[in-house]
Amino acid sequence: MATDRKRSSDDDARRERRRAAAKAWRERNADRVRQSRKDWKARNPDRSRELNRESMRRRRQLHLRVTRQKAAANERSREWKRTHPERARETQRRWQEAHPERVREHHRRYYQRHREEIAARTQRYRDANQSAVKQRRADWAAANRERITEYQRRYREDPGRYAKTLESNREARRVQRRLVALGLPPKRVHRTTAAERRANQTDARYFFTSTDARQKYLQIANLQNEIDRIAWNQADELRRRAADRIAARERVGLSSGTVDDVAMALAAAAAIERHPVERLTTDDIAHVIANIRALHERRHTVTEARDLRHAIIRYVEQRTDWLRREATLENQLREAAGKPQVRIDVLAHHIAFHALKDRLPHGHLRLTDAMKVVNAAREAHPTLFDEPAGWSRTAHTDDIGIAAGAAR
Repeated sequence: MATDRKRSSDDDARRERRRAAAKAWRERNADRVRQSRKDWKARNPDRSRELNRESMRRRRQLHLRVTRQKAAANERSREWKRTHPERARETQRRWQEAHPERVREHHRRYYQRHREEIAARTQRYRDANQSAVKQRRADWAAANRERITEYQRRYREDPGRYAKTLESNREARRVQRRLVALGLPPKRVHRTTAAERRANQTDARYFFTSTDARQKYLQIANLQNEIDRIAWNQADELRRRAADRIAARERVGLSSGTVDDVAMALAAAAAIERHPVERLTTDDIAHVIANIRALHERRHTVTEARDLRHAIIRYVEQRTDWLRREATLENQLREAAGKPQVRIDVLAHHIAFHALKDRLPHGHLRLTDAMKVVNAAREAHPTLFDEPAGWSRTAHTDDIGIAAGAAR
């Protein structure tokens, strides 16, 4: 028995030496071996193809066997983790603590392979949870005030950055002074977040490239024009019907909205019967109605401003002498109260406004808009209230204050 084991061991050693010698010979004669194989394949093409197919078959069988074994092992591992979640987490934690470098390397390689996917996923989360992200940033800033202060200090210590900031501030002030000198309104900048810009870009692409979008916006335009036409031209009839409907609902104890809301709903229902809206949602229709309300508000404002201007012009032209006396009396009262005097034409037109404001509808005009109308009416009478030669009064700088004083 011992002799057989010794003979087997000697045979294994001889085979190993032969394999090593054959490998060394092939490495020393690589070109010769390559040429010999090439010549044999040329002399035996059928046998070469058969051997190649057999080799590929064995390789595929090996691959399938290994794949099945890995799948079975993975399934067993997943099943074990499902049945032993606590032990699985503890095992993973211990392994991560024992191999921190491998964990970091794994995360780094994963990030490199899926960088764009991770960035897109993070961006989608931020866009969908803007308030939560903003709150977390605010919480972090509140908890790390010293770090923020240190960062700002280092930022200001950079002379290039500091000079650039100062130059930007100086340029902004120069632009502001220039606009004031030219009588132009101040520069208005509407800042948008990155999420808003991405949402706007998505909407723009959808609007310009989608046939459905074009059909949808066409339906929105048609519906808005039709509701506007009905609500504006049939306003009295709609309000009468709305009042009747509200009264009927109140008699049976049902809740009801305002007359304006019900009238707009009736106009929308009539418009929807005439135009297709299958592509529109309830939010789209609500947005259309909000636009129409804003449009009607602007129309009423323009109409009231025009009527008020014409009424003030006629009133001042018909009562010039009386207004001059009232304005003079107002200046005397201002002088007695220690206030600066105001030009006669300014006071006269403000007195006219207060005399007319309760006679004309002006519910859609704000006080600042009404003062603009008063000034526009005053410009229609550039010489009606000329001051005597050499007379000087304080220029009006506060129309609302003067209007309040004239009212008293």
